[in-house]
Amino acid sequence: MEEVNMFLDDRSRQILEYLIFHPKSSSKELMTRFSISRHQLSYSVNKIKEWCKDNDLPELIRLRSGSFHIPEALALFLKNSGSVHSEQSSHYVLSEEERATVMLLMIMSNRDYLSLDHFSVDLDVSKNTAMRTIAFIREQLPSNVAVDYDRNNGYRITGKEWEIRKLILQTIHKTSLLPNGNEYLNKYIENKDMRIKHYRQILEDAEHLLNVTFTDNRIDILPYMLAIISLRIDQGYVIQESFHIKNHMLANTQEYVVASKIFNNWKKIPDQEKSFITLQLLTTNILSGEMLTEDLTEGLSKIVDDCLQDFERRAFVNLSNKNDLKKRLLLHLKPAYYRIKYHLNLNMNVENLYFSERQNAMKAIIYESFRPLEEFIGENLPEEELEFISLFVLSNLSEQSINPKQQTAVVVCKSGVLISQTLDTILRKKFPEFTFFPPCSLREYRDLEVNADIVFSTVPLDRDKGVYLVKSSLNEDELAELRLKVLNDELSVTQKKRPISMAKIMETIESYADIIQYDDLEHSLGQILYEGGYRLGNKKQKLSLKMLLSFEHVTSVRRVADFKEAIKLASAPLLQEGYIEKRYIEKMIENHDYNDAYTVLGSDVALPHALPEYGVKKLGVSLLHVREGVHFSPEHVVHFIFVVAPVDKEKHIEIVYEIMNLAENETLLSQLKSAETDEELYKLVIQKGRRDSED
Repeated sequence: MEEVNMFLDDRSRQILEYLIFHPKSSSKELMTRFSISRHQLSYSVNKIKEWCKDNDLPELIRLRSGSFHIPEALALFLKNSGSVHSEQSSHYVLSEEERATVMLLMIMSNRDYLSLDHFSVDLDVSKNTAMRTIAFIREQLPSNVAVDYDRNNGYRITGKEWEIRKLILQTIHKTSLLPNGNEYLNKYIENKDMRIKHYRQILEDAEHLLNVTFTDNRIDILPYMLAIISLRIDQGYVIQESFHIKNHMLANTQEYVVASKIFNNWKKIPDQEKSFITLQLLTTNILSGEMLTEDLTEGLSKIVDDCLQDFERRAFVNLSNKNDLKKRLLLHLKPAYYRIKYHLNLNMNVENLYFSERQNAMKAIIYESFRPLEEFIGENLPEEELEFISLFVLSNLSEQSINPKQQTAVVVCKSGVLISQTLDTILRKKFPEFTFFPPCSLREYRDLEVNADIVFSTVPLDRDKGVYLVKSSLNEDELAELRLKVLNDELSVTQKKRPISMAKIMETIESYADIIQYDDLEHSLGQILYEGGYRLGNKKQKLSLKMLLSFEHVTSVRRVADFKEAIKLASAPLLQEGYIEKRYIEKMIENHDYNDAYTVLGSDVALPHALPEYGVKKLGVSLLHVREGVHFSPEHVVHFIFVVAPVDKEKHIEIVYEIMNLAENETLLSQLKSAETDEELYKLVIQKGRRDSED
C-alpha cells in the first residue's frame, strides 16, 4: 500500500469522500450540506489539492460550472488505501471503542501470559488508559461472558463458549474494518499461527468443491476465525451446548467434508465443534452456487414450489420466469435455513427497502403463502427474512424481458448476496432501459465473461468509462440524481438540470388555481417531468411530527456516557407515559450495532428502533438533544436521537420519512443545534421540519 505523506483534517476528508459519490455537487450544495462558508470550502478544497499533490495523485478539479471532477486514479487510490483517514495510517490514534476491539483480539488470540504492560507497550498507551479500556470492554460484554485476570494466566476471556464464539466473529470483523486492521490481524493471529495460509488455501479450494463464491469480506476474515477457534480447542475451551443441532443433519454436507479437512479429519474434535465449524461454512453469505445436500435440497425445493403456487392462487397472478425466481430463492434460502434454525445473527438492514401501497398488500399474501416454509424449518421466519423473500417475489412481477438492443448493466458489490440483490432490484426498477446481468462480487467482476456497457459499483473500478460509483443504500433524491446522470452520459438525454421539487411545483400551481384532483395532477406531472421515474407519495397518511411529537417528549442534555444512555434518556418520556415498556428500550439497545450503525441517518441523527411486539402500547415519538454529541459508531457523533414507537408496520412510515428528510437538512440541523431551550427546539422541529421535508 502506498504511504500517505500528509493527513487531511476531518472536514476536508468528509468533503472528499462525499464528492466521490456526488461528483456533480456544486459549491453551494457543499456549503449547505456541511454548514460551512465559501471561505471554509475554499480552504478545504485547497487542502485536498495539497494532499493529492503530496501523494503524487491527480488533483481534484473545480469546473467552471461550479461542480467538481474526481479523476479515476484518485478514486482508485482511495479504494486501495481503504479510505481517507484524518491522520497518517502509521500514526493513527485508536478511539476507546477501537482500542477495546484490538485488546479483545489480543486476549482471544493470546497463548501466553498477558498483562497491562503488554497492552501499554503494543498500543502505546498508559497503564491507566489500558485499565480504563478493560473496564469499557467489561461494560460492553454480554452478561454470560467476562474478561478475568489472575497472576498465573493474566487476562483471559471466560464464560459460555457459544457466546464467546459469536464475540470472536464480531471482534475479527470489527478489527478488519479498522485503519491498519489487517496489520493487527497479522500481528496477533497470523504471525503466531502458520496455519493461516493453509486455511486460506483450503477455503479457496472449497469454492470449487462447493461450487460457491465466498464474499470478499468473508474469505478475508474466515481464516483468522478458524485460527482462534483452533487455539481455543487446543486450550480446552470447547462448545458444550448442543444448541439444537443434530450432527447427523450436517454430516452429509459438502461443507462438513471441507471443515474436516481444515481440522485434520476431525482428530480430537468433539461433535459440537464439528457442527459449529460446518455451520460457519453453511451460513456464509454466497453470491452463486448450487444447493444443499440431496435430501434437504429436495424438500426445500418442493416447499418453495408449493409456496409460489399458493401465492399465485391467492394473488390471482402468474409469475413469469418462475424457475429463475425459484433458483434465486433457493440460493437465498440455503444459508437462511441455518440462520433461522439456529438463531444466528445476520444484522440485515431492511430499513431502506421501499414497497408501494400495492406491493405492501401483496406482501401480506406472500407472508401467508410462505407459512409452510416455517413448518419445514421448524422455526418462525424473522421479519427480515420475510422482507427479502417478498423482495424476490415482487421484483419478479415487474422484471423486464430481455431485449438484445438494450444496453447491458451489472451491479458490482463487495457485500453479500442480500445487499447486492437489494441494490440490483432497486436499480433494475430505476433503469428499465437497461438489461441487467446478475449482480456479482468484486472478484467475479474481474473475470466477468460478459462485458456490460454500464457498471454500478459500490467500490471504485479500474475502468475508463461506464462506471457509476454508488452507495449500497440510496434514497429517492440520490436515485433521481443517479438516473439523470446516467441518462445524460449513456443515452444522450438532453435534460441537464437536477430534478425539480414536485412539492414546489404543486405549491406554485395551488397559489394560482384551485386543484380538484390533487393526486392525479401530481402523478401526471411527475410522469412527464421524470420520464416515468416518479413515485406518488401516500397522501392518505396524515400523521406528522407536528401531530405526534409533544413538547413533553422533547429533552435536552449536555452530555451522556454512551449511546446506551442516550437511547434510555430519549425513550424516558415514552416509558413514563405508557407508550412503551422497558423491554422495548432494551431491545433497541440490543439491536444497535456500534460498528455498523444503520440507525444513523445523515451525519447527525440517530433513529434507534425495534419491532412493535417488544412492548409498544401506542404510537409515539420522542426526541433527545445531546449538546456535546454522542458516538453511535466510531465514525458517527450524533446530536439528535429520535425514538419512534411503532404499533404496526405502516402507521409510523410517514414519521420516519419525515425524520429521514430532517436528517438530510443541514440548515435545519444547524438551527436545531443552536436552540437554547427545549421549547425553541420543539418549535423548530414541528414548524420547519415538515415543510423542509416536503421541499
